[in-house]
Amino acid sequence: KRKIQQGMQSSQSCLIRGTVQVDECLIGGPEENKQGRSLDSNKHKVLMMVEQVKNKKGKTTMGRAYAQKINGYSADDFRPVMQKIH
Repeated sequence: KRKIQQGMQSSQSCLIRGTVQVDECLIGGPEENKQGRSLDSNKHKVLMMVEQVKNKKGKTTMGRAYAQKINGYSADDFRPVMQKIH
């Protein structure tokens, strides 16, 4: 398991460029008495970014992707992650 985690770790040497789709999500199972995106949830908050690229036929498709655990959903939480890889 540790080798897989090391292999998937980003070197951050390949920055995401151009048009990028950004979304956030929660990772974790259902919690009792909680609904939706609760800030006091025990789930992990994750920011995901996917680069849009054109393939050889000129069709838009997904390129490199990047995900990072974040502390909250504010612009102040997103900004450092986005500046690091874009």
